[in-house]
Amino acid sequence: MKICIIESPQPPKTTQTTEAHIRQAIEIEKYLKAQGHKAEIVYTYYPTGNNVTDYDVIIKSYATYYDNAKEQLRIISNNPKAKLFWLTNEYDLEIGGSFCKLAKTRPINIIANFHDTRKMFAKHYFVNMNALFFQPSKIPKKKYDVCYYGTFRKNRSKYFKQYFTDDSFYLSTSNRNFKKFKSIGCKFTPISKLTWSRTGYDTLGYFKYSLYIEDEYTHNVFNNLADRFYEALSNETVILFDESCINTLIKSEIGALDYNDFLISSFDDIKKRNYADDLAKQKKWIPTIAEEKANALKYIEKIITS
Repeated sequence: MKICIIESPQPPKTTQTTEAHIRQAIEIEKYLKAQGHKAEIVYTYYPTGNNVTDYDVIIKSYATYYDNAKEQLRIISNNPKAKLFWLTNEYDLEIGGSFCKLAKTRPINIIANFHDTRKMFAKHYFVNMNALFFQPSKIPKKKYDVCYYGTFRKNRSKYFKQYFTDDSFYLSTSNRNFKKFKSIGCKFTPISKLTWSRTGYDTLGYFKYSLYIEDEYTHNVFNNLADRFYEALSNETVILFDESCINTLIKSEIGALDYNDFLISSFDDIKKRNYADDLAKQKKWIPTIAEEKANALKYIEKIITS
């Protein structure tokens, strides 16, 4: 089959990128090509000159504030027989008004990391897409103890205040987000955004531990484990879960494994740990995670080609 994956930004200039959805799209493209499909990512930040008219499938990946909807819709319009999909792993992300209008004339299916009830989509497919972030060939170089990375989320504020109580806690985020963390009284050492490589090492690999917390909404509405879980296992970075994540862990693929030793409730709990022992225990999870990734890729192929 001939498959187009539409991405919003410009193509990465190197093998490194901070954009999670681009890394995800690259994994899907690579897998589909390995299965004999003609798959390509089309980056639509600028007009692409793409005039293909025989795509069998078009997948819109994610959604951003800088979406070039005009260019994306032009590509879709040029392929009136193509099956349409939206790929997302953010439960509070919207596809955009232009695509809502498109859904009234052509069916759009959603492939999501969560259960979705929005009526605009013809079909909903629940897939653990975050497992695609597992990359077992990374080269970790441990230098520091613990970090947290990502944007500021209001519905995680109480957990940020609970853990960010010491300058030895490293926080990786954008400059505008540092101010938001400080505004609620957090203490931390700021560092630049982590980088992710398809060929070498990730800067997450500098850290022995990474903190996993989730939105309060997710405590009761299941989402598959976040990308940071799979990124940590890829880099021999031990992942520590706030105890409020217990419902997610029970329902996840590691629900039958021994994760209780990695539930914590304060920054002091992190200081007491033995990294070598913790790493040895979490390495036992890897066969389960590798199988989860393989199943997710197979299922995505089945969805779009059936």
